[in-house]
Amino acid sequence: MKNFIILPMLFWVGSLFAQNPVQPPKDDVVSFSHFRVAFSGGYSYLLGKISKDATAEERSYIQGLKSGTNYGIDISYYVKPTWAIGLKLNQFKSSNQGNGFLTDNSGQVIASGKVEDHLTYTFVGPSLLGKYSTVNDRHSFLFGVALGYLDYNNKVNSVGRLATITGGTFGSAVDVGYDLKVAKSIAIGAQLSLVGGVLSKINVDNGTTVVTKNLEQDQKENMGRIDFSLGARFFF
Repeated sequence: MKNFIILPMLFWVGSLFAQNPVQPPKDDVVSFSHFRVAFSGGYSYLLGKISKDATAEERSYIQGLKSGTNYGIDISYYVKPTWAIGLKLNQFKSSNQGNGFLTDNSGQVIASGKVEDHLTYTFVGPSLLGKYSTVNDRHSFLFGVALGYLDYNNKVNSVGRLATITGGTFGSAVDVGYDLKVAKSIAIGAQLSLVGGVLSKINVDNGTTVVTKNLEQDQKENMGRIDFSLGARFFF
């Protein structure tokens, strides 16, 4: 599975900075808000493919883990009215449970019971944000790129055997958003995001020992997802 860091977006956002869509009167150049703090939350869907070798029961279980929720915060400092630098932090959460069984080396079932997964993906990294606003600054369209660290955490219950699986990898995020100002320093907004990363090494902690495992090519975890979120934005 391949990570999908969308590098062409860097050039797209960069070209936006070179444009000058709105030229405020000279007397108003320094009057824009320098800080934007955005709180968001919404629906997410994991983009990784399910193995063709998975059974119907496994496929159904994994499909249940693909849908989840996201929430996060974006803090941006506008160097100029049309572009900003900042910090992005968001989390994805998903869980599922069902019935499963354990087998020995011969394939004989030795135990059955409940299985659970509680996934948490956390992304944090610096961001670059471009903005195109109407003359009165009521409507704003935003385009952002962030590169950083994508953390993996999965709390597992496999027929009574508990474990925590952790890992981390390089990650990226691309955002396209819209802000509608409802007051001088407050806006409501919607955002579509693409988050990417591929996990190649995990640590499995069963409470007594920790085992590190390097994943084979066909075992690597595609942590890519698409987020749709709504939220409040504050300017000062």
